[in-house]
Amino acid sequence: MKPSIRPFFFLIKALLWVSLLNCAGTPPEEPETGDRAGFPVFMGVSSAYYISKDRALTLALQDAARRVSFFHSVEAIIKSSEIYNPQFSIAQGDDKKELVYDTDYGKYIQFLEFNPKRDVYEEHGALFVNAIYTGETGGTAGFRRMTGVGKPSWVENSPEEIGGFLCAVGVAGARLSHKDTVIASYEDAVYTFAKNSFSIIYAAQQADENSLLDNSFILFSGIVKGFHVLETWTDPKSGAVWTLAAAREVIHKTEE
Repeated sequence: MKPSIRPFFFLIKALLWVSLLNCAGTPPEEPETGDRAGFPVFMGVSSAYYISKDRALTLALQDAARRVSFFHSVEAIIKSSEIYNPQFSIAQGDDKKELVYDTDYGKYIQFLEFNPKRDVYEEHGALFVNAIYTGETGGTAGFRRMTGVGKPSWVENSPEEIGGFLCAVGVAGARLSHKDTVIASYEDAVYTFAKNSFSIIYAAQQADENSLLDNSFILFSGIVKGFHVLETWTDPKSGAVWTLAAAREVIHKTEE
């Protein structure tokens, strides 16, 4: 049996990360579109504050690998509850959300490849990496990162589909860090797919005679296949991040 060169290859790639990370700078002037050489691009993000650049890149690659895991399958579960007081006509609502996916996404990192000079950049205190994924995907709707072209039309008018893929838009208001805002935005896009499918798996209503409160909640879920971020846009005034995402299908989960 011939010795494998893969461990040696990854060692060389790791050394290149450290030596070339100082090249990370401003985002590319032109939007990056589509797949590269037939491989899809997955963007990863991490904080660029208070940590070394090589550590920031490692965390960004982990986020990109998490998105690969989402691509294979992610279930969005939302429990929407409401407490209504008929005496005073006051209603209070609350949503509890959960994403279920393969958390062993570190296994996908070995299939992520990137050019440190071209694919690593910093923006708003966050470090980004655009890495191609050479593992099995079954096809994607492409990737495009918006930069310096103004507010995209899909922020106000989300397309229903692109290239045969379903589409949804996620949005997150500015968090303490831009990295957290970006992650919350693409997670919100997953929940939007679930809400759009609106497969109710449980609904209940309960009245509390002692407090005159009417409690009700709806539990619904969607299993998203082929989830992939197409474009992102950051509002320069508010810092909110908008994400346009695609999915191959959303499976309606029924009550077991």
